[in-house]
Amino acid sequence: MEFMYCSSSTKSHMAIAFRSNQRVPQIPMSGEPASTDASAAEKAKAAGNAAFKSGDYEAAVTHFSAAISADPASHVPYSNRSAAYAKLAKYKEALLDANKCIELNPRWARGHSRRGAAY
Repeated sequence: MEFMYCSSSTKSHMAIAFRSNQRVPQIPMSGEPASTDASAAEKAKAAGNAAFKSGDYEAAVTHFSAAISADPASHVPYSNRSAAYAKLAKYKEALLDANKCIELNPRWARGHSRRGAAY
């Protein structure tokens, strides 16, 4: 019986393979979300974008918060919620979301732009 350690580059998952072709389901390491609901996150994000465009920033915050709950590993809803908070002059919340966006994806320029807008 062979054992093989596999690690995903995007998430720290461990899978054990028996004889190289059988896999045990991947188990999230501690501290990681058990699963994400990408479909619900996309719907909430789209609703938040529509609310933001119409000027309803409170509703946008609510929708982006739902998107974050559905997929906490995505940096985009944090960025969008940061923009909505900035429009509401809630700069502390905008800064916290911008920082979380940068933590999740430091190479995404918009996160840094949101941080600047919050100051």
